[in-house]
Amino acid sequence: MYLSKCIINGFKSFADKTEIDFSKGLSAIVGPNGSGKSNIYESIMWVLGEQRAKSLRSNKMEDVIFAGSSARSEVGMAEVELVIADPECELMGIAEVRITRRLFRNGQSEYYINGKPCRLKDIAKILANTGIGKNSYSFIGQGKIEEILKSRPHELRLLFEEAAGIAHYKEQKFSTQAQLNKTQDSIQRIDDLIDELQIDVENLRVRAEKAIKHQDLTSELSEVSKELIISEFNISFNKLNNIKQKLKTLKYDLSTNEIEQESLNNILLLGETKLTELSEVKNEYEKDIIRLDNTVENYKNKLAELSENLSEINNSFDNKSNEKTELTQTQSSTAAQIENTKRDIKVLSYSLNNNNQQVVDLTEQIKLLKEQITELDIISLEQEKSSSEQKIGSLLQKADNISERINLENEQLNTNLVRYDELVNKYKIDSNLLNELKEKLNHSKDTYAKSSKQDLELTKIIKQNQQQLNELSQRLVNLREQKRNLFSELTLNQKLKSEYTGYYAGVKSVLLAKKNNPSNYQGLVGVVAELINVPENLQVAISAVLGGQSQYLVSETARDATKAINMLKEKRAGKATFLPLDRVVPRINTIPNPVQNNPNFMGRAIDLIDYENKAEIAIKYLLNNVLVFNSVESALQASKLKLTQFLIVTTSGEVFSGKGLISGGRNKKDHNAELIARNKKIAKLQAGLQQNQQQLANCENSGMALKNQLKKQVTELENLKKQLIELSKSITHLEKQEFFTQTLINKMNEEMVSLKNKEAKLGESIRLLNLELISTNDLIKSSSGNLQASNDELSKARALMLEYNQKQSKEAELRAEIRLLENKIYNSKENIKTLEQNKETIDKQLSKLTVELNAQQQKINEIQETYNHNLFEFDEWQQKLFTKTENLKEVTSNFIKASEQQVTNGDKLKTLQINKEQINRSLQRYDRRLVEQETIHKFIEAELYQANINKDECLVDNNITTKIVEQLKLKVNKLKNMINNLGDVDYGAIADLKRREERISFLNQQKSDLEDSKQKLAEVINEVDKICYDKLAETIEVVRANFKEIYIELFQGGYADIYWDNEEDIFSSGIILKVSPPGKKVQNMDQLSGGEKSLTAIALLMSFTKMKTSSFCIFDEVDAALDETNNIRLASYWQTISKTTQVLAVTHSRHTMVHADNLYGVVMQEKGVSKIISVTLD
Repeated sequence: MYLSKCIINGFKSFADKTEIDFSKGLSAIVGPNGSGKSNIYESIMWVLGEQRAKSLRSNKMEDVIFAGSSARSEVGMAEVELVIADPECELMGIAEVRITRRLFRNGQSEYYINGKPCRLKDIAKILANTGIGKNSYSFIGQGKIEEILKSRPHELRLLFEEAAGIAHYKEQKFSTQAQLNKTQDSIQRIDDLIDELQIDVENLRVRAEKAIKHQDLTSELSEVSKELIISEFNISFNKLNNIKQKLKTLKYDLSTNEIEQESLNNILLLGETKLTELSEVKNEYEKDIIRLDNTVENYKNKLAELSENLSEINNSFDNKSNEKTELTQTQSSTAAQIENTKRDIKVLSYSLNNNNQQVVDLTEQIKLLKEQITELDIISLEQEKSSSEQKIGSLLQKADNISERINLENEQLNTNLVRYDELVNKYKIDSNLLNELKEKLNHSKDTYAKSSKQDLELTKIIKQNQQQLNELSQRLVNLREQKRNLFSELTLNQKLKSEYTGYYAGVKSVLLAKKNNPSNYQGLVGVVAELINVPENLQVAISAVLGGQSQYLVSETARDATKAINMLKEKRAGKATFLPLDRVVPRINTIPNPVQNNPNFMGRAIDLIDYENKAEIAIKYLLNNVLVFNSVESALQASKLKLTQFLIVTTSGEVFSGKGLISGGRNKKDHNAELIARNKKIAKLQAGLQQNQQQLANCENSGMALKNQLKKQVTELENLKKQLIELSKSITHLEKQEFFTQTLINKMNEEMVSLKNKEAKLGESIRLLNLELISTNDLIKSSSGNLQASNDELSKARALMLEYNQKQSKEAELRAEIRLLENKIYNSKENIKTLEQNKETIDKQLSKLTVELNAQQQKINEIQETYNHNLFEFDEWQQKLFTKTENLKEVTSNFIKASEQQVTNGDKLKTLQINKEQINRSLQRYDRRLVEQETIHKFIEAELYQANINKDECLVDNNITTKIVEQLKLKVNKLKNMINNLGDVDYGAIADLKRREERISFLNQQKSDLEDSKQKLAEVINEVDKICYDKLAETIEVVRANFKEIYIELFQGGYADIYWDNEEDIFSSGIILKVSPPGKKVQNMDQLSGGEKSLTAIALLMSFTKMKTSSFCIFDEVDAALDETNNIRLASYWQTISKTTQVLAVTHSRHTMVHADNLYGVVMQEKGVSKIISVTLD
C-alpha cells in the first residue's frame, strides 16, 4: 500500500487543478521559500480529516481556499483527492482507494470515498489500523517534532495506542460502556420508582391508623386545655395579689426614704455654717502668713545682699594682698638683675681691648703681602690663560657637537629602521582588522534588519493587547456600575425591611418595639409576610388571598398578644391583628376528587410555599384551605362545585370564595405583595451582588494578567528598541572604524616610503661629520702646550693671593666682633637704667596698696557687724511665721474634716435620692404590671367563660407553679401538632396499598433482569481492556527495542528508553521517553538542542514504522534544524527505510536531494500560483 497520486484544486496556492504522481521510495519536494511546498503536505493532511485551521497555518478553515492573486480572482471551492494504491486489497477489498474532501466558502465540507459521499468517521474507520491519519506518526510537519516531545505522557500514549491498532477495540469499549451506563440509568430509574412507591406505601399505612388516633388526641387535648386554663387562672390570681403586695411595700419604702432625706438636709445646712466660719478663720491665718512670709523674704534678700557685698570686698582684699606680694618679689628680682648686668659690662670691656690690639697687627701683615702681589702682575697671566682655555674650549665644544650630531644621526637611523619594521607588522595587523570589521559590519546590518522586523511584529501585538485591555477596562467599569446599582438597591431594601416600611402603623410599632427591646417581647414570633417564603410565580396569588392578613402578627400565646396591644393603647401607636399560636387551630378539609384531577390544579397554598417552623400553626390556619390554580377557567369551574370551606385563587390573582364571590384586578402598586416578596428580593439581590463580585474579581484578574503581559511586552519592545539603537550605534562605530583603519593603512604606506628616503640621506651626513671631527682633534693638541706654561706662573701668584685674602678675612672678623662687643656694652648700660626706673615705680605701687588694704579691712568689719544684726531679726520673724503656720494647719485640718463629713452626708443624700428614683420607677413598673396582669386576668376569665367553666369553682391552689403551666402548654402544643400532623383521614388507603405492592414486585423483577445484563456488559469491557493492554504492552516492548536501535544509529551512540509513567496503574498510565545523546546526561527533553529534538522525534516515529510498516510517511522540513553531518545520517536512513515505506520529504537539504529517488520542484512562474515539476533520478 502506498500513496500513488494527489490531485489538488483550489487549495491554498494551487489555484489550478494539479496532479502529482508519487512513486515508491524516497521522494523530495523542493523549491524556494514561499513557493508552496508545505501546501502539498498540508493538503494530504487536510483530505484525511484535519479540522484545526491553525495546523494548516490559517485563522479559519475557509482560508485554505485559493484567495486570488494580482492576476487572478478567488475561487469558491478547495478540493483535494488522494489516491492510495492497495495491491493487497487490505482497505476495502479493491486495488485502489480514492479519498476526496471539498470545502466551500460558505463553510460546507464534503467527504467522498471512491466518489461516494461519506462521513469523516467512515474515512477514519478505514484507515484505523494502518498507521495513517491526520494525527498519526505518518505526518511530521514543521513544529510537530517539538509537539511530540512536549506531549504529556497521556497524549504520547494515544500515539502508541494507534500504532498498536486498538482503536476499534476502544470504540467497542466506549459503545459497551455507553450501553452499561444506559443499563445503570435504567436500574437507577427503577430504584427511584420503587423508592417513590415505598414512600406511598408507608403513607398509606400511616393513613389507616389516623382516624382512631385523631379522636383520642382531640379528647385528650380538650381535657388538657381545660386544666391549662384553670392553672393559668390560679397563677394569674396569685400574681395579681403579689403585685398588689409589692406596691404596698414600695409605697412604705418611699415614705421612709423621704423622712431620711429631710433629716440629712438639716444636717447639711448646719455643716455649711460651720464650714463658712472655719473658712473665714483660715483665710485670716493665710493673710498673716503671707505678710510674715514677705517680711522673712525681705530679710533673706537683705542678708543675701550683705553676704554678696562681703564676699566681693573679701575677694578684692585677697587680690590686692596677692598683688602686693608679687610686687615685692619683682622689686627683689630687679635689684639682682642690675648687679648681674654691671658684672657683664666689665667682662665685655676686657674682650674689646684685646681685639683692638689684634686688628693693629693684622693691618701691617696685609700691607706687605699686597706689595708682593703687585710685582707678579697676576692680571696679565690670567688673561693669557683665559685666552688659551677659551680656544681649547671652543675646539672641544666643536668636537663634542660633531660627536653629538653623529650620535643623533645614528639614533635617528636606528629609530627609522625600528619604525619601518613596526609599520610592516602593524600593516599586516590592520589589514586583518579591516577584514574583521567588514564582517562585523555586515553581521550587524543583518541583525538590525531582523530586529526591525521583530519590532514591527511586537508593536502590532502590543496594539492588539492594548485594545483587549481597553475592552476589559470598559467591562470593569460596567461591572462596577452594576455593583453600585445592586448595592444601592440591596441597601434600600434592607433599610425598608429593618425600618418595617410598608406595614400598618400598629404592626410597625410592635415590630420596632420588639427590635429595640427583645426581652420584653420574646413571645412575639413575627409578621406573616416575613415568616413565609413564596416562589415568584405564586407571589401574586398568595398576596391576593392573604391581603391584609400578610400583616398579621404571630405570637406564642394570647398573653403575648395582649401585652403588645396594651403597648399600642398606651402609646396610641395604631392597631394590629394577632394570631396566638396557643389559640388558633388550623382546619384541614379533604379536597374533592374533581379538583385533584384537574390538570390546572397546583395544590394547597400551604404545600406550595416555605415557612418558618415556629409559625407553622398560624400559616396553616391562614392557607390550609386555599386552593391554587394556574388557569382562571379551571378556577371558575372548581368554584361551581360550591366548596364553601375553601378559598380558590389563581396565579394571576383572582380569588373565588365558597359563597360565590369573585375578586380580581390589579393595583398600580400592591404593598402587601411587595412585603411578601421583600425577603426573596433581598436574597436575589445578594446572590446577584455575589455573582457580580465574582465576575469583577475574574475580570480584574484577567486585566492584571493582561497588564503584566503587556508590561512584559512593552519592556521587551523597549529592550528591542534599545538593541536597535545600540546596533545603529555599533554600525556607525564600525563604519567609522573601517574608514579610520583604511586611512591609517594608507598613511603607513606613505610613511614607509619616506623612511626609506631618510635612511639614505642620514648615511651620507654621518660620513662627512666623521671627517670634520678628525681635523678638530688636531687643533686641540697644539693649543694644550701653550696653556701649560701659563699655568705654572699663575700658581705662584695664586698662593700669595690666597694668604692675602685669609689675612683680610681675619681682620674683618675681628672688626665685626669688636662692633658686637661695643653694642652689648651699650645695651647693658641702657638695661640698667630701665631696671632702676622699674624699681622706683614698684616702690610707689607698694605704698599705695598698703593704704588701700587698710581701708578695705575697716569696711569688711562694718559689713560683718550689719549682717549679724539682720540675721538676729530674721530668726525672730521666722519663728513668728512658724507659729502662724502651725495654727493654719490646725484650722485647715478641722476644715477638711468638716468638708469630708459634708461630702459623706451629701453622698448619703444622693443615695437616698437614687433609691427614691428607683422606688418610683419600681412603682411605675408595678403599676403597669398591675394593669397588664388585670388585663390578662380578665382575658383568662373570658377564656373560662368560653370553656363553660365557673370561676367560682376554680379553687385557688398556691401549689400550682409556672413550670406546671409551661408543661401543660407544651403538652397542648404537642397534642395540636400531633393532630395537625395527622392531616386528612382516608379510609380507602387499603386498596391503594395492595395495588402499589403489586407494582413494586413487578419492578423488582425488571431490576433483576437489568442487573444480569449489567454484569455481562462489565465482563465484555474487562475482556476488551485485557486485549487492549496486551496489544499495547506488546507494541511498547517492540517500539522500545526499535527506538533504542534507531536512536543509537542516528546519534552514533547515546541512550534511549521508553517506560510507563505509573506502573501501578497501567490502564490510566501515560508513557515517558528518556534519552541522552553521546557524552551527555540529560534530565528532561527541554535540555536537548533543536537538532537533537528533531532526530529524537524522527527516531521514535521510525520505531513505529519498523514495528508495523506504514504505507507512507511525509516529512515537512524536519531536517531544517540539523547540521550537515546529521542531515547526511538522516537522508541515508530515509533512503534505507524507503525500501519498505514510501517517504515524502519537503526539504531544502542537498543531501536529501542526493539520496532521493524522485524530485518534485514547486515553483511560482505566475505570482501567487504554485506549479509542479517532477524528475525521476537514477
